[in-house]
Amino acid sequence: MKIWKYKVDKKADIELPVGAEVLSADTQDGEVYLWILLDDNAPRSVKRKFIVAMTGQEIAEHNLHFIGTVLLLEGTFVLHVFEVL
Repeated sequence: MKIWKYKVDKKADIELPVGAEVLSADTQDGEVYLWILLDDNAPRSVKRKFIVAMTGQEIAEHNLHFIGTVLLLEGTFVLHVFEVL
């Protein structure tokens, strides 16, 4: 098992091994990232979809799983990260 970091913009489709677990969302160098625990030797992978929405922004997708809230520019922008199920 390893922890990998994936950049997420407004939307991201990420190919991940089956059973990968999203550990957290946070910022690094002004960008939003997910840290994901995975077995990179897993025999199969699946595409998983993630979105980032600002507070007050309309979200078109339904059936979401909340991952976390992150702050950019010392809290000037508050962003919310979801996985689309």
